[in-house]
Amino acid sequence: MGVAEDYCQWLAVQVRPRRELSCASLLIGKGYETFVPTRFESDHPLFSGYVFARSLGGTSARIVTTPGVIRLVAFAGQTAMIDASEIEAIRAVLQAGVPYRPSTVFQTGDPVRILDGALAGVEGTVCSIRSRRKLVVSIGLLQRSVLVDIDPLRLAHILPHPGKVAHA
Repeated sequence: MGVAEDYCQWLAVQVRPRRELSCASLLIGKGYETFVPTRFESDHPLFSGYVFARSLGGTSARIVTTPGVIRLVAFAGQTAMIDASEIEAIRAVLQAGVPYRPSTVFQTGDPVRILDGALAGVEGTVCSIRSRRKLVVSIGLLQRSVLVDIDPLRLAHILPHPGKVAHA
């Protein structure tokens, strides 16, 4: 891949919670182009905990040394590259002026935390997907499970600890 093609690729940078804008600013100071999409009618990041960055290939080491950055998103040991057309598609949605909201894709086996309601803070595992509006979450208790139907908007993925290796 040539230099011009490398520049078209974006990297997903995992950052500490509520540090998206400050990390983006620091990365700009290091010469990176950054993108932090925000929620409709709000300045809160659309993808909490993530900043998109791009620069010439081979300079990712300068990203991970930035205060607040946890890691570059990678799968099977390879840094995940995001095509510029995907970033442009997100920008088009943001500029269209139509309402939008974040949507998380869950898969069977994903570890999740319930965000609100009577079960706020409880962690479990997605064990089946009944529809776009209902997931069944298994909550292990004394080596038994309690199955709960829950709206995916009430769930968040549990991110691996920065010191652990994530498998995809």
